[in-house]
Amino acid sequence: MTDNQTAIVRMSSIAACAHLIGMGIEPVMQMVTRDRNRIALQSDILGAYSLGIRNILCLSGDHQTFGSEPGAMNVWDIDCMHLIHTVKKMRDEGKDLSGFKLDTAPEMFIGAVENPFADPFEFRVLRLAKKVAAGQTLSKHNVFLAWNASKNG
Repeated sequence: MTDNQTAIVRMSSIAACAHLIGMGIEPVMQMVTRDRNRIALQSDILGAYSLGIRNILCLSGDHQTFGSEPGAMNVWDIDCMHLIHTVKKMRDEGKDLSGFKLDTAPEMFIGAVENPFADPFEFRVLRLAKKVAAGQTLSKHNVFLAWNASKNG
């Protein structure tokens, strides 16, 4: 479930995921760092886990000038790489970023995205490797293929 995709106000990803869980569907919750500081991010991770959300897709988020509220202030206290690390630390060590022990560690499957075609191309593999080192276990890629029906049936 997207988290205010393209910087346009929508239902929160956490709420949408909770509705899907109520229907018996296991969602992947997106969380962007654009709109929250590290305190809010960690709080939302714990809240999402308490509602049964077990999958998180970590993103930086589209710049707010592209969306419906171009005058909104961005936050970006931490980036996507640090969000991945944050979820991993909370899950594996049972601690928040400041080192405080959590009552319940959020056992979440951690995902992130990578555009294999973005410039500079050589940087994509290094960036993906850094995300995996930070704790990413799921990688989402948007790949579009041109299909020529006259040649390929």
